[in-house]
Amino acid sequence: MKPTPATRRLLLAASVAIASQWLLSWLLPRIPGVAGSDLQTAAGWLSPASYVAVALAMGVGGWIAGYRFVPFAVSINLLIWLVILTVLAEMSAPLTEKPFLRNLGASLQFNALGMTCSLLAAAAGAAIGAWLHRGRNLPPTVPTP
Repeated sequence: MKPTPATRRLLLAASVAIASQWLLSWLLPRIPGVAGSDLQTAAGWLSPASYVAVALAMGVGGWIAGYRFVPFAVSINLLIWLVILTVLAEMSAPLTEKPFLRNLGASLQFNALGMTCSLLAAAAGAAIGAWLHRGRNLPPTVPTP
């Protein structure tokens, strides 16, 4: 069974968004003035440049696939955060000598604000990209009856 054009566009958007986010995350520390722009708060670290990278990458995905991409953008970033938190919890286990779930909870507590900002940036970027998608004269991603 061959995927529909809307499904293919959604898969393309997800692939391009993930690749763009990786590329921007790799490039950002190499730009003078951007490296070291992280902010420490009582609730954890904030990285405004990373949020801009997330918004831009997910905006490209939204521009390619339209509004159907917004939940995928949030899901992609949530999955990335789950991997990050799992790795942090695993890495801290030998140092803290605490069970994995306790380390995971501590990692989540410390990174909750950054995670929330990242997920909001992904949703906003994808929504703006989808809004720009509407300006292009392309067929809709959801077939109208």
